[in-house]
Amino acid sequence: MTTVHPRHGTHFPSSGTPPRVPGSVRRTSSVDMLRPHGPTGGLVLEGRARDLRTAADGTATVLAEATTSLEVAYLDGRRTTAVRSTPGHLALGGLIGVPAAGGFRKRLDELMPDERDARSLLHLLLDDVPGTALVSGYAVGAAGVTGLPRRTGQVFAADQCAGFRSGGTIMVDVVARGEAPVVTGPPRRR
Repeated sequence: MTTVHPRHGTHFPSSGTPPRVPGSVRRTSSVDMLRPHGPTGGLVLEGRARDLRTAADGTATVLAEATTSLEVAYLDGRRTTAVRSTPGHLALGGLIGVPAAGGFRKRLDELMPDERDARSLLHLLLDDVPGTALVSGYAVGAAGVTGLPRRTGQVFAADQCAGFRSGGTIMVDVVARGEAPVVTGPPRRR
């Protein structure tokens, strides 16, 4: 067992989900942030979401499912270069060229107010794009990539978000060691 820093991430995360309550509906979603061409290559965001009803007798029924796949030119202004979803939506093409950052949600709401108003799974996944694109930048810094201008998403620029605030845990380590702290959590895959 390695020594864990008391403030670097979640320690000993759970490996499952809480039991489903009979007579309930559970909405779950996740987004994988992939860099198939290395840390300076494009970003791929693969999302999936599901609503699952648990009957009084404990049996489960899938009420709805959605998936999204976005390709992002991460080091070129985080521009969205491709987007696919299930279920599909005619307005998805309007997200091409839109940065997966500030302004993305505004454009999404302009294009798909019906999905927003319905609180659909598709909207949930697309609404997560700016946050997941931002968080994905941690991999760039953790891989040792340096010298990127702030506008490209260089994760070690202070005050981009609460987690990277000046004087906060992460930035204290960046200033002291020149690199982000290793987050404690599930073992890293090599």
